[in-house]
Amino acid sequence: MSISKMSIPIGLECYNFSSFIKLQKDEYFISGGINHDLTDITNKTYIYHALSHSIKIMSPMKQPRYTHSSIYVADKKALYILGGRYYGDDSEGILSIC
Repeated sequence: MSISKMSIPIGLECYNFSSFIKLQKDEYFISGGINHDLTDITNKTYIYHALSHSIKIMSPMKQPRYTHSSIYVADKKALYILGGRYYGDDSEGILSIC
């Protein structure tokens, strides 16, 4: 296996601590994250198509978040986004909503 750099697909904004999960054979779901300056938490979501190296912008999450988990249940075609952090110190920034 070789590893090589790829350009970022047009329209995709890269954030730290986003969630990246495989949906189907060559599709991945990307959600949330925080910018490099730690001042902007996003609710943006995308589907990344690996074969065409393209993205589809999806509906935003109701709550911006980073360091969250994503679970895809293939037989139900259901995606769940859980927990993570929002603005605030320590326990104040921990999300308890989906």
